[in-house]
Amino acid sequence: MQLSLILLQAAQSFDELKFLGIKLINTEDYVELLVRFGLNLLVTIFIVVGLYAKSSKRKDFYFTYIAISIVIFLLCFLLESVKI
Repeated sequence: MQLSLILLQAAQSFDELKFLGIKLINTEDYVELLVRFGLNLLVTIFIVVGLYAKSSKRKDFYFTYIAISIVIFLLCFLLESVKI
C-alpha cells in the first residue's frame, strides 16, 4: 500500500506533461498497471520457482511460464478497458 502511494505521488508530476495540449500519460492507470503487474509477477515467480521447481527439475520451462503469464496479464489488463 505504501509503494502505491509513493508511486502515485511521484507520478503526479507527470500530470502536468502535455504535448500540443494533449495529456501524455494517465498516471492513475499507469500506477495501477505497475502495482498489478508487480503482484502478478510475484505470484507467478512463487508458483514457478516454489511449486514447479520442487516437483520437476527442468529449468528450461521457467522463462516460458513467466513469459506466458506476462502476456496473458497484459492482454487481460488491456482488454479490461475495451467497451463493447
